[in-house]
Amino acid sequence: MAAPKDLIIYGCCGDIEAGKDTTARLMFPWGFRALSFGDAIKETAIYYGWDGKKDEHGRRLLQHVGDIGREYNPNIWVERMADRLDREYAAGMRRFVLPDCRQENEILWVVKTLGGKLLWVRNKTAEDKAKTAAASTHKTETDWKRVLQQGTVPYVEVNNNGTLPETFHSIHKILTEDGIRLIR
Repeated sequence: MAAPKDLIIYGCCGDIEAGKDTTARLMFPWGFRALSFGDAIKETAIYYGWDGKKDEHGRRLLQHVGDIGREYNPNIWVERMADRLDREYAAGMRRFVLPDCRQENEILWVVKTLGGKLLWVRNKTAEDKAKTAAASTHKTETDWKRVLQQGTVPYVEVNNNGTLPETFHSIHKILTEDGIRLIR
């Protein structure tokens, strides 16, 4: 998908349980629709009997399914998202938030190809937990950190260390600075 001028898109990155999905939901009052790279992976995992739980076993299955897809085609999940985004755009949607930008190609597609913005959802408890969790060593939990550390992709931090209203205020500030108004 080439980036139409009226497309507004944000990608979220952050540690496991940092609040990326919560951040996406808090953007709904501005007319954003959440689309996840992981949806296609989850559909495939369900086919193989996944029970829908994101416990350690379920998370590992999702990571393996994602890895197998990327071994077959490194851009498979970006291409699936591009198809979905095309359909949603054709149906009239113009504002999107992708709460699971984890891989370098996903981040670069959102920021460089589509002209979107990356939100780093920060939560100290999740960041502390990520330092010791076994699941945090998988590429999907480390690739986005490497991209941010390189400094080649601009991002804005969303503070998710307080209450839900405080996180909403953080998002409101970012969207207001970007000239995006609430949908009434």
